[in-house]
Amino acid sequence: MANAPRFDNFNPGNGSTLKFIGNTYEVYESGKLRDRGTFEMEAQTPTVSYPDANFVIKFKGSDRTQRFDGLQMSISLSSNKLKLYIGVVVMDGTIDTYEKI
Repeated sequence: MANAPRFDNFNPGNGSTLKFIGNTYEVYESGKLRDRGTFEMEAQTPTVSYPDANFVIKFKGSDRTQRFDGLQMSISLSSNKLKLYIGVVVMDGTIDTYEKI
């Protein structure tokens, strides 16, 4: 996934935030807005590559950097955690975890 945005593991309160409102998203890095656009979600059956993923999120039409435009990720939603599966996990993909604050 050459165009996939790079996420890192950060400590809570570091300013790296994903914000979802209705069908829009905003990405903040170091407390500054870096990307925004719309998204759709669809149910997904867990697989070997995405063992606890229960949805697919499809990002659309970013109006800033376009780095999320057309990006699709499997995700896992639980009570206070969001996991984003970037690439195919069993083939050097990554899992980024966000906690609700």
